[in-house]
Amino acid sequence: MTLLEVAQILGNFGEFFGAIAVVISLIFVGISVRQNTKALKSSTLPPVATLKSPTCGRVKIPHPGRQDWVDC
Repeated sequence: MTLLEVAQILGNFGEFFGAIAVVISLIFVGISVRQNTKALKSSTLPPVATLKSPTCGRVKIPHPGRQDWVDC
């Protein structure tokens, strides 16, 4: 095996492992973005205790995509 062939083989291995590293990093970024989105959504919802109705009836909690009712 010549030095050129060894360099070619090492280059192929480098490209292969580099591609795997890119896929792993994209998965990590996707998971991080999903967790950050969940944390942001939960932190922007007002606490239930602050949504007291003057008539002490049912209180609608604003949440995108859901309608929850709470009795006071």
